Amino acid sequence: MVEFAVNDWREQYKLASRSDWKAPIYFFLRPLLHLQHRRLLAPATLERIKPEMVIGERGLPNISRQKWITQGKSLKNKTVLMQGTGNGWDAYSWAKHGPRKIIGVDLFEFESWPSVAAAARKDYNVEIEFHTAPLDQLSFLEDESVDLCVSGSVIEHVLNLPEVLEETKRILTPTGIMSAFYGPLWFAAGGDHFSGRHSLSSAFNHVLLSEQDFKEFFERERQDVENFQAGGRYIELDLFSKLATHEYLEAYEASGLVVENLILELSSQAMAFKEAYPDRFAELVAKYPDKHPDDFIIKSNFIRLSKA
Repeated sequence: MVEFAVNDWREQYKLASRSDWKAPIYFFLRPLLHLQHRRLLAPATLERIKPEMVIGERGLPNISRQKWITQGKSLKNKTVLMQGTGNGWDAYSWAKHGPRKIIGVDLFEFESWPSVAAAARKDYNVEIEFHTAPLDQLSFLEDESVDLCVSGSVIEHVLNLPEVLEETKRILTPTGIMSAFYGPLWFAAGGDHFSGRHSLSSAFNHVLLSEQDFKEFFERERQDVENFQAGGRYIELDLFSKLATHEYLEAYEASGLVVENLILELSSQAMAFKEAYPDRFAELVAKYPDKHPDDFIIKSNFIRLSKA
């Protein structure tokens, strides 16, 4: 019987903020890193997706990500919604910006929520309220009542993306922004948040193996105690949208939301797999003829969307 453990929210906040001191360094290095990583993508991919920037992993620390999301604008007297907040560490990380209110929503209730709310009230004098609800059913929020919707590692698990986007559009103010960081994407290395955890050779098992072979791999490799918000549990629930970057962009366009900015993060594991196992990578490309080879090395998307 597999047990699921929940991360301590304070430890997760510290872990997410651990690289913030590197932000000034990355600020100057990012344009060079962009040129370096951009060359790894085909011209057709760049023309189709039109990213603002292409970076490697860990090239956008949490503090830099928040500055990119807000574009230097104050959140004073603003309402922020955390979509898929989990244990609530992300809601606390936004409290230092001093918004009027932060609302955290998740499909599951977490015991840490009262502790997060108390810490934000004590440290920043910001109120955080939490709700248990699907992201496409936010009836407790009025039309045009939220200034900023933020999510991290959530959108790749949304099964009904059009409905979620429609609800997001409803609650956003006319000048509101939706921003999301999501990945690894399904077709990238470790896109199931599980494959490749113990060996490079298994990085694409979730999309290369047959259903039966993957089931045997999963049973063999999973641990007795798995993270509540990690691959083992998501696989059992089949909580993956299974979209590539251009398919997310098509969903945004269909919803009427406008892409303001897009940053692509490339997977070092995927590129190492491609070099170490060229035949298996070729097998992967042949198996999914509707996907571009670049779809297998794009790990994550950073997106900012506005109302049309």
